[in-house]
Amino acid sequence: MVEEKERIDHVDGPDTKSADTKQSVPVGSPLTLTPNETHQYQVAGLPPDQELPGGHFPHGPAKKIKPKIKNKSKTKKVKNVAKPAPRALTNGLARQHLAALTQVLDRCLVDGDYHRAGRAWGLLLRENFKGCRTGSQIGAQILLRRGAKHHPGGANEAAHSPATFTIKGFAEAKVYYEKLILAHPYSKSAPHLLSALHFYPAMFEHWIVFAQEDSSLERKKIENDEMSDEEDYDFDDQALHKKQTRISAVRAQELEQARQIAIRIDGLLGKSPYSDSARLLEMRGMVSLWIGDLLMSSLAPTPFQQGEQTTDAILTDGGYSSYERQLAHSLTMEKRRQAGEQRLLEIGKAREFLEQAKQRGIRVEYDLDGLEDSSSDSKNMIHETDISLNV
Repeated sequence: MVEEKERIDHVDGPDTKSADTKQSVPVGSPLTLTPNETHQYQVAGLPPDQELPGGHFPHGPAKKIKPKIKNKSKTKKVKNVAKPAPRALTNGLARQHLAALTQVLDRCLVDGDYHRAGRAWGLLLRENFKGCRTGSQIGAQILLRRGAKHHPGGANEAAHSPATFTIKGFAEAKVYYEKLILAHPYSKSAPHLLSALHFYPAMFEHWIVFAQEDSSLERKKIENDEMSDEEDYDFDDQALHKKQTRISAVRAQELEQARQIAIRIDGLLGKSPYSDSARLLEMRGMVSLWIGDLLMSSLAPTPFQQGEQTTDAILTDGGYSSYERQLAHSLTMEKRRQAGEQRLLEIGKAREFLEQAKQRGIRVEYDLDGLEDSSSDSKNMIHETDISLNV
């Protein structure tokens, strides 16, 4: 009996195990898994007998999270607020406002009403329209001429009338440029932006125009004063000498202004980035030519220098001794010789500065070849003066 029972157990055991093994094999899954596949099942938390999900598993679309509004009363208040106007409508109104202010400004400038033009320009700056702050010369012109007399005939008549500007206006315009220079320093990272490199030439241009116009107006006043009283006016040598002396004094003041401008520009050209500014180099060259001309025209005549008289005529002028006439003539010739030498130096400076400006790509309007003729004239004048002094 025992042997028969062991024989039955031995037969039933292997059959039972084989049945269990068949039931544990997963349906649709491989019989063997690689370590990588086994790791994926473990990470996904799936048994090895379950099929992997399709699609982009294990990635899925992000869930949209709606913000939770705790205070509903605030949302009601927000809904009651008026919506802003469309951008197109806002831009249209801004353009209309800009066009109206620009029209008023142009009209005031044409009529020569610089006081009202200043008010219109101030409104444009306060509105902060794009591009308005770049028109620095408009503000400077308004400041320069705002205190002058109003000319209803327009800007053309005002340009040919006396007192088209005031000294106070020029001082205000200069301060205006100085503030712009401080507010817009030059930046190496943005060299093309509006900066002090652009405002300095504009300030010097206004300074030059002011000095020349002021000198021209003063000389016109001298001419008008000489012609005002026809009975007292006489074309004698004494009246002519007085007139020439006054004109020479005005030219001397203009020369002083030109030298101050040259000193300021030289100070800028000694440092970067102004040393490479073609506009400043060209302007400095033109100022040197201006100074050279003023050196000769600012010479005061002597009491014996009358019109186009020769040296012999001057020496034989009555009322003065021969020694006094000779001494005055020698002093005059010496001053002319010194002025000629200084003019020759200024012409050399002008050539140097204009050549540098030309090398930096600017188109120099002045004829550089004509400087040779000016140098030759100065040399001839110095030579003639030396001959006259040795006589």
